[in-house]
Amino acid sequence: MARRVYRLAAVALCLAVLGLSGCYDAPTPVCGFVCGPNLACPDDYRCFQGRCILEGAPTNVSCEGTDAGILGDAPIPPDANLGPRVVAQMPGSNDDDVAITTKITARFDKPVFTVDMFSFTLRTLVGIPVEGIIEMPDAQTAVFTPSAPLLEGTVYVVTLNGGITDEFGAPLPFTEWSFMTVPDLTPPGIALRTPLPDATDVKVNATISVQFTEPVTSIDQTTFTLRETETSLVSGFVAFDSVTHVATFHYDGALRPNTTYTVRLSGAITDFGGNPLPNAPVSWSFTTGADDVPPNIASRSPQSGDVNIGIGTLVDVRFDEEVIGVTSTSLTLTAPGNVAVPATVTYFTGQRIARLDPIDVLLANTTYQVTLSTGVTDAAGNPVAGAPVSWFFTTVADVTAPFISGRSPAVGATNVSASSVVTVFFNENVTGVSSATLKLAPGGGTVSYNPMTRTATLVPTSQLSTGTTYTVSILAGIQDLAGNPLAPGSWSFTTTADATPPTAMLTTPLHGATDVPTTTPIVVTFSETVQNINGATFRVSAGGVGVDGNFTSAMTNREWTYTPLSPLPANTTLTISLTSGIIDVFSNPLAPVSFSFVTAP
Repeated sequence: MARRVYRLAAVALCLAVLGLSGCYDAPTPVCGFVCGPNLACPDDYRCFQGRCILEGAPTNVSCEGTDAGILGDAPIPPDANLGPRVVAQMPGSNDDDVAITTKITARFDKPVFTVDMFSFTLRTLVGIPVEGIIEMPDAQTAVFTPSAPLLEGTVYVVTLNGGITDEFGAPLPFTEWSFMTVPDLTPPGIALRTPLPDATDVKVNATISVQFTEPVTSIDQTTFTLRETETSLVSGFVAFDSVTHVATFHYDGALRPNTTYTVRLSGAITDFGGNPLPNAPVSWSFTTGADDVPPNIASRSPQSGDVNIGIGTLVDVRFDEEVIGVTSTSLTLTAPGNVAVPATVTYFTGQRIARLDPIDVLLANTTYQVTLSTGVTDAAGNPVAGAPVSWFFTTVADVTAPFISGRSPAVGATNVSASSVVTVFFNENVTGVSSATLKLAPGGGTVSYNPMTRTATLVPTSQLSTGTTYTVSILAGIQDLAGNPLAPGSWSFTTTADATPPTAMLTTPLHGATDVPTTTPIVVTFSETVQNINGATFRVSAGGVGVDGNFTSAMTNREWTYTPLSPLPANTTLTISLTSGIIDVFSNPLAPVSFSFVTAP
């Protein structure tokens, strides 16, 4: 109310002194009188350099340039003005065809200070920061030059904050605008593939990689596959280097000798502009040669030369491929004087780990020798590289209590996914881990312990609630193999809403499969629990005509099976379309995807 009264008084005074009709009527930018107490100005006006001007108006226009008088106390000195403002920007707000080599420029209404990488930032719409340098060709202009060309077809956000000030320290009001770069219409290409198509005599430990002409998305073990036959996938994972644009398939163990393998890249692989890989799916084959590559020791515990090893230790040796011949005579432990230590030796297929478990605890302050003989070989008979191999470790009297070497979620963690499990890592093997000694509140959960990794895992009874603080408690009862107790304790973490959309990880039949029996059910495995599965969101069609069927689910609604009501039409291409109507429990939509296969004649 005081501001409105002030405005009426100001209009009256402005008219009386200047005789200017409508001095306050828009679009008059400057009324010509000094700001009132506390920088007061009429509605829609702001105080600039001691005078009231219309919001958004240029600062070099005045109302006849005449002072209509002082409203209130003495004039406001310049150093009490509002902070600087952005009066021009390039690219402009909402520009949608900006070159990827553009520089971002901001022009201020007065000289400014403290323009740096913290007060002038550029990021993508999804929050990925852009690196660059900031220059000031003059005191009122700041220029941000990105370190690399921007991505095509991408929305960028420019932010200037109150770290930018005028000479009196008055801050810039928070300023932000966005623009979009030119559309990306060029699809990604394949620059190099290893091994080359139709290569022969390929090593069984060869690197399987593809170099693209630009960064790509949606590349993982479901879109970049290695298979021995059409239905025999090689297990592994895919790593992508965004700098070199190289995707590498890391398979488990070694390839089979004298075997033909096929690499396949699916059409789900796209660049950041959404352009798919041309002519997808793209596939090529290569053939391995004889296996003349010896297995190697990938890791060992204790390591060579380790000291202060607990007297209850186990000896683990991990290989880089599957081996045979692991026995109590090929993997041995001896005490000083070449005294054999009685132990149980076990080999864990799949994990490629040979374990030696002494029957009795070891002697304290004693150096032991581990020996791996030439009897350990791969399936082709190649002995372990460098065999026989020996290394030493020294024990210590174990009077040290075990401790937690890592935990997930971390202490005080926020934004924790509601689908998380609790993992506790110990520095040594412990006993007594159970639901009575490892607890989660609220809710509880199922507890398991893996002595190979010294890891306790607590799986919540049900999915965690969003925006909730949980407490993990370690209670008395956990101890190491020497009986030293773990100190009880607790920590907390807080969940947040899940913003990660679900993905279709595996389909049966596979995309592109042929000669599929007409009675085959269609199965899709998702990355997480999904819902809203129906004939509209999970559509099966032949030649554009829908195929009737029923849905069933498994794996807590992660695996969905579509069973046709009658046999599928023979010798026909079936298309399965998954729409964004499929959502996870937090309503994150699935990115639409489709796959197809051909039924048998």
